[in-house]
Amino acid sequence: MVLAGSQVNRSALRNIANTAGEPNDLIGTRVGTTTTGIPFAVYGASSTYPFRIDSEVDEVTVLLNPVLASTTAEGGGVIFSMFQSNDFDCDTASTTATLAYPIKNEITWYDAMSHLNRLAGSLSNLSNGTTTLFWPLAGSNTVRKEVTLTNLNTRCLMLEITASGTVLYAEYKAK
Repeated sequence: MVLAGSQVNRSALRNIANTAGEPNDLIGTRVGTTTTGIPFAVYGASSTYPFRIDSEVDEVTVLLNPVLASTTAEGGGVIFSMFQSNDFDCDTASTTATLAYPIKNEITWYDAMSHLNRLAGSLSNLSNGTTTLFWPLAGSNTVRKEVTLTNLNTRCLMLEITASGTVLYAEYKAK
């Protein structure tokens, strides 16, 4: 209750929206109606895509869009994992040491897949390894997928991808 003549400190009030923020390119780019993905030819080395989120963010949705997928019977697919970190400058993608920024292998990453919303199966029996999900893209299965992490308490996230026969675009939205 605000009494007549009293001052309300408006800067102390926080507005919290229930809608997700603006989409941000993560893999490839989207300008207007043109989507440009990154090609992944054969399974092998993984690619990592770190990104910073605000400390108030507790939910992030990654939207995966196979711009082009193999049409062969064996097809292609995407294997992905999500990691989190509270290190400073954890959104760096640099592999070159400088005085200002750490290199990727100096960041402490943790498996973030326990925050995956609507994960089928139990998380109580996870192996000692990193949680990974396989998304087959055989034939004409190029349906876009959404991956949502909830109850986050971290500075940065990182999407790790290895894929075959796929051109992939991804964006994320945080709230």
